[in-house]
Amino acid sequence: KTTNAGTEWSQTQFSGVRFKSLKFIDENLGYVLTDSNFVYKTTNGGVNWEIQSLNGSYMISFDFTDANNGFVSGHYLKFYRTTDGGANWISSSRNIFEVDFVDANTGYATVLNILSSNIIKTTNAGLNWSIVYTRDTSSLNDLFFINNNTGWVLGEKNRTINIYDGFILKTTNGGDNWVTQFTNTIRNLNSIDFIENNKGYAVGENGFIIKTTNGGINWLSDMTPYSKDLNSVQMIDDNNCISVGDSIIMKTISNGMYWGTQNSIQYSLNSVFFLNSSTGFIVGDVGRIYKTLNGGGNVVSISATTNGIPIPFSLSQN
Repeated sequence: KTTNAGTEWSQTQFSGVRFKSLKFIDENLGYVLTDSNFVYKTTNGGVNWEIQSLNGSYMISFDFTDANNGFVSGHYLKFYRTTDGGANWISSSRNIFEVDFVDANTGYATVLNILSSNIIKTTNAGLNWSIVYTRDTSSLNDLFFINNNTGWVLGEKNRTINIYDGFILKTTNGGDNWVTQFTNTIRNLNSIDFIENNKGYAVGENGFIIKTTNGGINWLSDMTPYSKDLNSVQMIDDNNCISVGDSIIMKTISNGMYWGTQNSIQYSLNSVFFLNSSTGFIVGDVGRIYKTLNGGGNVVSISATTNGIPIPFSLSQN
């Protein structure tokens, strides 16, 4: 283990792996997903890591709801679940992209097909799934559910080559009905997170950040001077939010009024997870895991934003 990322972020590095996402249950127990066929597990806050093999080839997404129950999606119709903290993984054949479970039984996932995309739901830990939403010629990316009924899904529709129309879907009744909340952006949206039913952020390409304080009825743009792609976002509390991406850690301590950078990192960062305002973890390319015990330290290079500019949006029932 090294501490060359500064006093704010300590770094652990593994060779030959690319970390995609992470989830911590408490300050000691955490899991990290690679894009190959491994899940890394720690029981002492990242000091040591145990490697679990899934007998797959390319992992996409995962989630743990508690110390025992976890779920992983992968390419080539691979879906895995564990009920004993990863000691054993049960595989099944299922076409799943992103997953998000709200408890050990209820979960939602996106499915990407050639001509359409689906949102699917399970109430028995992934044994059976039902389609709750279908959208033609669109991709559905990240999803976040704050409880069994209320959740948001990010999507994009290809307008022309390399130009996308980003949108956000929301349900408040467990997927029975969906509303399109945000449609008028050509930015690709990569990650979304809510701290409660009303307050949330979404981030995407070219440093794009939007936030809502009313559950998504209105989304406001937090304009920043940074143009690097953002891959993951987490709201820590009402004022603090952190996002990571292409060689950048961005944080606001003023509810989006100002955004600044923390440490300069040469590699792409893919996922961030904070347990509280002090303790957080980041994973990225070339096998790096970062940890902070003081919120990442000072935010530097803070630049004023033109916060509070509403972006045009439309609401439609689907």
